[in-house]
Amino acid sequence: MQLTEVIGDVVLIANEGTSIAQCISSDIAMGAGIAKAIEAAFHIRGDILGRCTPDMLTVGNVVEIRREVCPGRIISIFNVITKPKAHDKPTYETLRLGLERLGELLSEYSRVYGTRRIPELAIPRLGCGLDGLQWDVVRPMVQKTLCGNGTHVCVYVLK
Repeated sequence: MQLTEVIGDVVLIANEGTSIAQCISSDIAMGAGIAKAIEAAFHIRGDILGRCTPDMLTVGNVVEIRREVCPGRIISIFNVITKPKAHDKPTYETLRLGLERLGELLSEYSRVYGTRRIPELAIPRLGCGLDGLQWDVVRPMVQKTLCGNGTHVCVYVLK
């Protein structure tokens, strides 16, 4: 499938029924940037802390939380863990590990359900906001790990 980029807000598109992914830290701080906005909209932090054991909250892992955004419409919020603490910075390697795991999850859904459970995934420029990674390096990583499994990836960039 393909990757497209549009100007818009990933949180708003999630409220309309599209699954999303974001980068977070192992400490689940979610106190700044897009993680703070997603937490404010969907209140996922408590679910992550309540459902996950410490070994699940390791760099390179992905934690999925589901939310019903309107009657009968459930989205997945994929939390890609790219750094140990909120004040740390991810590396391209830790982001790559998380993206590979996310790509595996998306491919598993296709095999298990026989159809695309996640036909479209909305993301911000993962790791490129407050975390400081460069989109021209991250974009090919996203294409390689997420776009080859049949999911259309749409990157939302705030104005």
